[in-house]
Order: sequence, then structure tokens, then C-alpha cells
Amino acid sequence: MMMLSSLVKAEVKMTDEKGQVIAWPAKEEFFTNTEGFRQYGVTIEVPDAASGSEIITENGTTGQVGEKTIWYLSNYDDTMTYTTNLGTEKKITAKWIPLAKNVVGERCGKNSVRVQLQDPKKPLNFPLAVSCDNTQKTLNITLSAPAQVEWMDSTLFEVAGKGEPWRSYNLPATSPQGGPIGTISMRNGEQEYVITLVTPKNIDLAKKEAMEKQKQKQASEFQQSLYLGKIDLTYTADPVTAEDSKYSFKYAVLSPKVMGFLKWGGEFKTSFATGKKDESVDLLYYNALVGIHYDYKNQLDLGLRALFSGLTVQQKSSTAKLTSNQAGYGVYADYLFDAKNRVIAKVNMIGMMSEVIKSHMEIGLEYRYQLMFNKKPLWVGLGYNSENYKAENETGLSREFKTTEIQLVVGF
Repeated sequence: MMMLSSLVKAEVKMTDEKGQVIAWPAKEEFFTNTEGFRQYGVTIEVPDAASGSEIITENGTTGQVGEKTIWYLSNYDDTMTYTTNLGTEKKITAKWIPLAKNVVGERCGKNSVRVQLQDPKKPLNFPLAVSCDNTQKTLNITLSAPAQVEWMDSTLFEVAGKGEPWRSYNLPATSPQGGPIGTISMRNGEQEYVITLVTPKNIDLAKKEAMEKQKQKQASEFQQSLYLGKIDLTYTADPVTAEDSKYSFKYAVLSPKVMGFLKWGGEFKTSFATGKKDESVDLLYYNALVGIHYDYKNQLDLGLRALFSGLTVQQKSSTAKLTSNQAGYGVYADYLFDAKNRVIAKVNMIGMMSEVIKSHMEIGLEYRYQLMFNKKPLWVGLGYNSENYKAENETGLSREFKTTEIQLVVGF
């Protein structure tokens, strides 16, 4: 329901004890009541009240705003007795005829609670006012109506205003999906109304919840990935350098956490020809890993890993062949931007415990986007990988092997 302006000229009929009509400035607006809460009603400026004199009202209240005396009405009918600045006593009767007969609001925005009529075909016959306070972790609102409106059943607990024509509520913080959180039944005359309070959808919380679900899924299931793409290979075995471009296939698996901090996994990669070349290069690679992993705010998975890998590279034209097993370490990072976007990066240094490989550096970077297939999530994206091996055989001859890959990735 739309909330209209909270400041309109009020229709108030005022007469004195002699029946003469009084025309004082009057407005329908929000004001701060004696309890410090924002309430809706009528404010009437009393221009001739003696400063400091006692003012008695039947249903309303009075107060000073600067040098002005203000009469606050929350009742359709009220009387006020006061002393004028001429020293005479006057009695004024006021009858308020509300102009606003709908929901009016102040300080309410897109992240505030909405007030809706359960039956929109039954319009309000009185002003129902909503004052919002979004500065706290909870959604604080104050509802107010004319005093003649009866507050009936409610599924919400008011923190202030019980028995008054206004009620204040501390409502739960916005939920990820939003929705109804409670109802209030009210009656004005013969008409009864059910008011529903609805919290807005919180986009940030929705994203956070989705990310937490995704991380929980990753923490409890094996992550598997298939890679298919193009690999450029360069193998130098003095005095011959061979270059080749092939298709590559890789399969990778990563376990859920074991004992709350360990993950294990591995990779298998091979190349296959797109055509025949005299100086073609063949590749077969695998590794096994175990690492300590730490989750930061369910958004970043950081891993420090120990790896053991095996490599076989053959340069067909010269029959030069490089075969080695080696160990090393690596750093891994999986960053979840939101529930559907992630980036994975790794840097591996694998050159220990090998009589042949003197150094081996691997750098990998991937972007993945989540799609749904048969109600199951698939992570689809692109990967880049670069490796550089430097080796020396038993006779002292140097070997250098380089790869560069661009691959399509499907994770599940």
C-alpha cells in the first residue's frame, strides 16, 4: 500500500464556550509524544495562551515549541481549558475530521517494514500512521491511529504504547527473502481491518545466505572438474627445440574437509593431437595433493598444499624423453564473489626430491559461473594454466619444457 504525505492541513472545527468559531492554525502531522515516540494526529497552535499557565485537556496533551503553545489531538473530540495572556479563562472544544483515510508514513524507505491491508478491497476509514526507524539492527516502527480506533488482536508484541492510540514494535531484522511477519486487527466504528506487516527482501542477506549454502555444499561434497581446451607445448632438448599445439584434457578432484581443516585431491592431464607434425610433443601429467585449508567468512577458501607429481614428455623427432617424479608445495585460493561467481587461483612450486627436475613452476587462474542443469548446479567457465620445467639428465644435458593452456571448465 502506498504511504501518502504525512503533513496536510487539518479539518478541525473549534468553538469557544460561547459557541463562537475559532480559526487557529491546525495540521495533520507526526509529532513526538510525551513518551518520546512519533505519533500521528493534529497539532493546533494556541496563539493567546499565557506563558507558564496551566492548561487542562480532556483527551489530548499540550506542549511548548519555542515560544508557541501547541495542542496535540489524537482523539476525534477534545476540550482545552487555559488562561489567556489577558488573564481570562477560556474553554475551547475541538472536533477533528481526519482528511487522510489511508496509510501515512514518515522516515520509511525501501528497507523499511511495509504495512498492507489484508483485504485491499476494504479501504481504511481512518488514518493509520507508520513512523519508521531503520538506524538499529532491528526494524523499529511506531503505529498510531485516532483514539477511537480499537486495537484488537495482534500476533506482535509491542514494546511501548499498550493501551494508547499508538504502539511501538521492535521487529526482526530483514530476512533474506522478506515476507509477512505479523498481523494486527483493528476496528473503527462498524468496520474491522486486518493489517499485515511485511519485511522487505534484503539483497545483501540473500547473497550472504546463498554464499553460505554454497560453501556448506563445498565443505561436505567432493568437487570435481573437467577441462578441455588447447595446449601449446615447447620442449627443448639441446640442440633441438620442438613446438606443438594440441588438445588437452584434465580431470581434477578435491575432497571435502577432513578433521575440519585438511583436504586432499589430485589431477590427471594428457594431450592428444589435432594433426601430425614431425616434431610433435606428447604429454602425460598427474599429481596428488594434501593441504591445510582455511575458510574466511564463507567467501574465501585458502589452502597451503603439499604435492607429489609425475611427468612424462616426449619429443618424437629426436626421441628425447623426460620422465620424472617430484614433490613440492603450492598455494590455492577459491574466492566466491557471490552465489554464482567465483575465481580460483593457484601457484605451485614442484621441484624437490627429483634427480631430473631442477625447478617446476605452475600458475593457474579460473573464472566460473554457476548454471543449473537438471536442478543441479554446474560451474562453467574458462581456465588459464602455465607451467615451466627445467631439467638436467644424467649426462648433464639440459632440458626445458613449457606449456600454456586455455580451457573450458565444467565443475560439479
